Amino acid sequence: MAPAQEGVAPAQGAVTPAQEGVLPAHAAVRRAAVPGVALPRVVAPDAAALRAAAGTGTQVIRFAGYTIDVPAGWPVYRLARDRSRCVRYDLNAVYLGQPGASQQCPAHLAGRVATLSLAVAHLTPAEQRELPARGVVAWDSADHEMGAVLPRHALSITATYGAASQIRAILGTLRWAATGQPVATALVRGALPAGPLAGLSGAGRQAAPGAGLAAGAGLLPGQPARGRHHRRHHKCHIRCCHHRLCHPRWLKMPVKGMDTCTAPSLRAMRSWYHAFKAVAIYLGGPEAACGWGNLSAAWIRASVRMGWAMMPAYVGPQAPCTRFRARIRAGRAEPQGRASARNAIRLARALGMHRGAVLYDDMEAYRSHHGRCSRPVVAFLDGWTRELHARGYRAGVYSRAASAARDLGRYRHVYGHPVARPNSLWFALWDGRRNLHGLPYVRNTWGHAHWLKQYKGERPRRIGGVGLSFDSDLVDGAVYR
Repeated sequence: MAPAQEGVAPAQGAVTPAQEGVLPAHAAVRRAAVPGVALPRVVAPDAAALRAAAGTGTQVIRFAGYTIDVPAGWPVYRLARDRSRCVRYDLNAVYLGQPGASQQCPAHLAGRVATLSLAVAHLTPAEQRELPARGVVAWDSADHEMGAVLPRHALSITATYGAASQIRAILGTLRWAATGQPVATALVRGALPAGPLAGLSGAGRQAAPGAGLAAGAGLLPGQPARGRHHRRHHKCHIRCCHHRLCHPRWLKMPVKGMDTCTAPSLRAMRSWYHAFKAVAIYLGGPEAACGWGNLSAAWIRASVRMGWAMMPAYVGPQAPCTRFRARIRAGRAEPQGRASARNAIRLARALGMHRGAVLYDDMEAYRSHHGRCSRPVVAFLDGWTRELHARGYRAGVYSRAASAARDLGRYRHVYGHPVARPNSLWFALWDGRRNLHGLPYVRNTWGHAHWLKQYKGERPRRIGGVGLSFDSDLVDGAVYR
């Protein structure tokens, strides 16, 4: 997968800065923000700070009674006019409104740069009452993402970034259009008091320590409280073999799987089930290039009821010899792996996936013959695996066959201690052969009893009138069911 690129030319659905739309809240905000954070009024950075951060001229975006300055080179997309527009986090852009249910995203995107999404949240009267007078906001530094909801016109904001300085300068220019008065540089600071806001359907839905939410509360639309009702979907109707990997009783392995950047619509899931039985879902991470889109706890439950198996993936820090912004540091590789595992668990729990679920780290391609690259990657994945196991989750790794998949087989020890083995290995070898053979990179003697193979790269296809772009997998490893 290619590193993130800067800039994109306007295309279908692009709008001028003066145009605006009024649509429901951007679903990706659900993951980024923390409940109950009030926004005090402070002085906003001036336009010079934005120009310095952007390195170019600026354009003024008007939306829902607000204005905000963004770099002049960023395209602006009105999503109501282009319902298939993919909201991409690997290209600088502004998105106005709610993404469509059938985004047409390239399958193998990775990387995260500065983007801005604005929408109008639809809040119930109870949620409006619980919203603090100056809104809620939170910065998720682990995912390189922030989210906020402001009470005036219920403005919902989602922003991603590679380096935080640019997006902070952009958010600092947010003003009320009628008066030109700065709104909230607290969006930039994020150092604000917390309080309970369990009912908020936008930013406040994300659980976080100290956020004031009761343990096990439903966090996303339609998500049940943690308990017997929730666990029925997770632990019943499965059989556990001696490898302690759980497969659905009615799902005969191996099965065909598909890998899309963002979750397809439920209509697509119904139409495509006769051809595929497993689907990748991307929880997030600092190098995840797509948002949640349709993904929610309710979407997962509905898909599971159809018979789908899930391959949950987290796109964390990448190899030190790549060009990704979030990279593994040689001296901190193992703690970074543990931190990524904890963040992946946080996101998985928000989607209703608890202890016993498998989580895959997405480690993109790198040159494995570089020892300065291979050893830190193996140490990172060792920390990832150990932390997931310590917290009751199953560990998986996705990688190109010639990169981390090969290195996990070659390294028995790293930095003086044995390497923890993931429960399941998902490797990409685009040889077009629908089998589980990984030679010459992945060998059967390396101790990975359960494999998934991505055997074919991106291709478009229509089934039942629904088109998707996807990578093809053969699945004989751990899945969430």
